[in-house]
Formats: sequence, C-alpha cells, structure tokens
Amino acid sequence: MLMLAERLDKLDICLCSLLKNIENMHFDEAVANTKQIEKLLEQCFASSDMSNTDVSRLESILNDFNNLITKVASLKADTAKSLGTHLKTQKKLDIYKSIK
Repeated sequence: MLMLAERLDKLDICLCSLLKNIENMHFDEAVANTKQIEKLLEQCFASSDMSNTDVSRLESILNDFNNLITKVASLKADTAKSLGTHLKTQKKLDIYKSIK
C-alpha cells in the first residue's frame, strides 16, 4: 500500500504526463492518465491521516488539474474551429469539382 506522499508524487507525475499527451494529441494515453489520476485521488481522499502539507499539495494538484482542464477546453475549441474551416473548404472544392 502506497503512502500518501508517494501517491501525491505519482499524481504530480501523472498530471505532467497527461499534459504532454494532450499537447501531443495522444488521446488514448491521456485517457489512461486520467483514469490513473482518478484512482490515485480516490486513494488520497480515503486516507484518514492528512497533514497540512498533504492538503496543500492536494490543493496545488487540484489547481494544476483545473488549469489543464482549461487548456483542454481551449484546444477543443481550436480543433472544432479548424475542423469547421476544413469542412467548409472541402465542400467548396467538391462543388468546384462538380461544376467542371
């Protein structure tokens, strides 16, 4: 059984890995990171002996996770915009080809 400090260290590592996977658009790995983070968080909050330092680290991890979620939302919006532009261009090309 991992100690709380070890779980918090693993959470930090998982968050960094999740960020890298999202930036590199490795979504399957990002989903695996998310599941691991969820499991580790459940284990952390199940722990009955949390010090003030542990609580501060959890708060920091939560802030990092919230920033990551904001980044993902931004990437999602950018991707949707890019896909929309691509689809419009593709439709115009298809119309042009059908006229020829």
